[in-house]
Amino acid sequence: MIHRRIHIDGWVADCWFSQGDYDEADILFALKNCEAEESIVERVTHNMREPYAQNTGFTYSNADMRRSVMVIGPATSGEEFFNSLIHEMLHLASHIADHYGYSMTGESFAYLIGDIAGDLADIACKLSCPQCRNQRGVPGLLLPLLHGKN
Repeated sequence: MIHRRIHIDGWVADCWFSQGDYDEADILFALKNCEAEESIVERVTHNMREPYAQNTGFTYSNADMRRSVMVIGPATSGEEFFNSLIHEMLHLASHIADHYGYSMTGESFAYLIGDIAGDLADIACKLSCPQCRNQRGVPGLLLPLLHGKN
């Protein structure tokens, strides 16, 4: 797994990206530190132990603590990885936006999700593009952007 802690607008998010395995103890510790309800911890534990769970993820946030846990599970393709990543990033951004009162149609929200994407872009490249890992596919227009080429 790859772990990245990001700091956005006074909020801390611990983000994990599975490459076929989970850092279960660390993820559960982070959820408990966010004061996640036991039912959520149990559901997440079950999902991580599901042997064929792919193309999934979850995001849990405690707005009072301004903390989140985001996990992207193993993906069957680059496209599925991006689907899960964008899905969970949107949850993360909406939790933060709700807390700060940002409109989901406004510039503050657009910059927020852009900041999250920027903080995770190198991991997205590593786990999805054919130049970075196991010939996984990414739509052709994204490759030059992910590799810093025009």
